[in-house]
Amino acid sequence: VQLLRDCKTHWSSTFNMIHQFLILYPAIQNFLNQSSDLQDLDFKSDEIQILEEIISILEVTHQAQELLSFEQTPTLSLMLPVYQVIINAWRIQCNNYTHLQHFIKAGICKIEEKYIPMMKKTHAYAIAMTVNPAIKLSWTKE
Repeated sequence: VQLLRDCKTHWSSTFNMIHQFLILYPAIQNFLNQSSDLQDLDFKSDEIQILEEIISILEVTHQAQELLSFEQTPTLSLMLPVYQVIINAWRIQCNNYTHLQHFIKAGICKIEEKYIPMMKKTHAYAIAMTVNPAIKLSWTKE
């Protein structure tokens, strides 16, 4: 068992890194408390609380990435509905974590202003949703 490092090219690496840290935190805390030289390095409870809140926010995109990463199932048709689920979840989290609103809104903005318009320029997403029997045209009603 070891701490993980963030990696820009790996989806969910920030989520995995913080999640692993929180799992290992009791052992880390125990290690730091064994030496008087290291006790000052221990995390404060509000810092751990912030990490737990960040995990809650990143959990949304982690679950979305896991859903869209099936190797044996076509998932292109799920992209737009999944983006909408992420946006809706993050809007709720903006109310729950007002001190992190700026970061959450930046994520929402990136999806709404970059990824969704990019998808609308490509007919493949609309075709994939239309031919998917579970979706068909239901997404157009929303």
